[in-house]
Amino acid sequence: MKKTQLFIVLLVVLALSASALAQKIEIVYWHAMSGLAEQAIAEQVRQFNESQDRIHVEVEYKGSYRDTLNATQAAVQTGNAPHVIQSFEISTQQLVDMGIFVPLQQTLPAGSVDWQKFLPAVVNYYTFDGVQYSMPYNSSNAIMYYNKDVFAKAGLDPERPPATLEEVFEYSKQIVESGAAPYGMTFPLHSWFVEQWMANIGAILVNNDNGRSGRPTEVLLTQPEVIDIFKWVSSMYDAGYYINPGVENWSQSRQIFAAQQVGMSIDSTAAVSTKLKAGEDNGFEVGTAFIPIPAGYGRHGSTIGGGSLWVLGVHSEEEIAAAGEFVVFLSSPEIQAQWHKDTGYYPVHIDALQVLRDEGWFEANPAYKTAVDQLFESIPSPASFGAAVGVFPEIRTIIVDALQEVFQKTKTVEQALADAKVRGDRAIAEYNRVMGF
Repeated sequence: MKKTQLFIVLLVVLALSASALAQKIEIVYWHAMSGLAEQAIAEQVRQFNESQDRIHVEVEYKGSYRDTLNATQAAVQTGNAPHVIQSFEISTQQLVDMGIFVPLQQTLPAGSVDWQKFLPAVVNYYTFDGVQYSMPYNSSNAIMYYNKDVFAKAGLDPERPPATLEEVFEYSKQIVESGAAPYGMTFPLHSWFVEQWMANIGAILVNNDNGRSGRPTEVLLTQPEVIDIFKWVSSMYDAGYYINPGVENWSQSRQIFAAQQVGMSIDSTAAVSTKLKAGEDNGFEVGTAFIPIPAGYGRHGSTIGGGSLWVLGVHSEEEIAAAGEFVVFLSSPEIQAQWHKDTGYYPVHIDALQVLRDEGWFEANPAYKTAVDQLFESIPSPASFGAAVGVFPEIRTIIVDALQEVFQKTKTVEQALADAKVRGDRAIAEYNRVMGF
């Protein structure tokens, strides 16, 4: 009899638990982060699920940013779309145009988020016509890393990193000729660095204020700023001071730096932990500095890299509101402070910076502070807001193709950029035609 009663009690408990779970709003979150970042995201989701009893989030890694977006589009067609996805910054205009995402601020109660508490540069990137479309999440910019031991061996001041591209050339010359390292600098062959240099000297990538005041119709690749950048990269390559790790080959670039084959590297702020560990494992001290810019230009500040969180509008109002609540949780000061520590991405919430300062984090880890300082010095402008163009991934490929043509001596800098502009303009025109703009 007692066993029967106990069994009945257990059935009731299980039924109540199942009922409670069934009553929760189920949210699906797809992201594009692997490794340590994936572990950090899993912990963030766990904390959210335990922080309240109304919403339950299921999280899944879907591969690269492109993989995640492709999977999302396919899932929308089959009626199995996630509620939140992480996507890279250059997909912003495309995601707005797709019409399947709801602007983030429309998912939230009025006044529930104080946008003044977020870093202006990251908020501005994802804002169009005063509307906040997505939540900045894993934000980054490009900084310079350098090997202080190589500097010392080359007779350079380890506490005085180069501030201009011209100084990078001279430092590289001294490093190579002294035998301190075989090469001066490395960075992945990636358009992102060209974009970063352009933003830092106040140049825009596409017309109509970088696509912020109207649909872009042309890519501005023949302006003097871009020519100067290409000529510098070409001079570094021709002199044997720049070692090319390959197109978008981040891992090879980082291995080159870790093996002390170079004295300097330009990389994402998200690589801080990786670079510091490389120095620790291989017995050298790593320094960080603002990204060097061409001489003769004023410093305007960086544009945003990384990604943001988007809410799909193909679900019920209740689910959309729950997805918005989850996204806001991921932007909270405590979550963002820990995210910065775990990954090196800088926190998007100003109060998160205060949390880190109060803990003495930046004093103990000054390498993490460089990117934050660089971002705070950014001047709000169409250049620092970043380009809004629906074919951004294609434009990136076009820019890298042009660089490789210059390396291979099949075209001059001016010719390569002129041809790249033709390709870019054609891609923009086709996109605008297909989208009906």
